[in-house]
Amino acid sequence: MNDEIASKLEHLGEYVSILKGYQHFKIEDLQTDHTLKGAVERYLEVALECTIDIGEMIISREKLQNNIEDIEQFGKYIAQYLIK
Repeated sequence: MNDEIASKLEHLGEYVSILKGYQHFKIEDLQTDHTLKGAVERYLEVALECTIDIGEMIISREKLQNNIEDIEQFGKYIAQYLIK
């Protein structure tokens, strides 16, 4: 399962990098350029799906309960990979 999580984290990093490439656009650009808006929305969607998948894998692996302490623990776990 660690390989699966690592793979998902790698994909997530790719999606975040792509999204960072869109940072220079203004909100007005997104409102008027439907292709741009669709691309940004899609990469946000797949990034969120990846994050959810990673969370489910970690919860399953660690046999975590679905409570606030575990959610905070998960957030810290993911943050160490995304904030470099």
